[in-house]
Amino acid sequence: MLSDSKLLQQLGKPSFSAAHILERSNIFNQLYQKQQDALKDLPKKDIKVYVKGNSSFKGLSWQLRPLDILNQIKDKKANDIIAAKVIYRGPSLKEEEDQPESIEERFEQNKEFQLYDLGRPLEEDCLLEFLSFKDPLGQKVFFPLLMLF
Repeated sequence: MLSDSKLLQQLGKPSFSAAHILERSNIFNQLYQKQQDALKDLPKKDIKVYVKGNSSFKGLSWQLRPLDILNQIKDKKANDIIAAKVIYRGPSLKEEEDQPESIEERFEQNKEFQLYDLGRPLEEDCLLEFLSFKDPLGQKVFFPLLMLF
């Protein structure tokens, strides 16, 4: 987050557009802080995350992020990752099914998923697949972001 003075320095002399950007930045910072405060108050529980093609990771709900897991994986492709595909386990995946074969099958069979940016905290036990720009789904995530600029 940029402070008001640093933002004004970057924008130069305030003009209508600079004032508008500063106002929008302040609104964003307020909303972001409100969201961070709400996340702190949510109950934390132990979760298990299965990463496609890798092993499982443990962490706390509402704290563990796909980026945290990506940083633990020693893979040269990690720099290409732009988003994550998340499949929440739900009651249909029991502990005795936690074998690598059944987990990989679950990735292939499950069409219900959510796209996460890498900084969004995970909520509960889930299956996780990282997406790069080379993935068609990764491109769908990336191109709408370009429209914002």
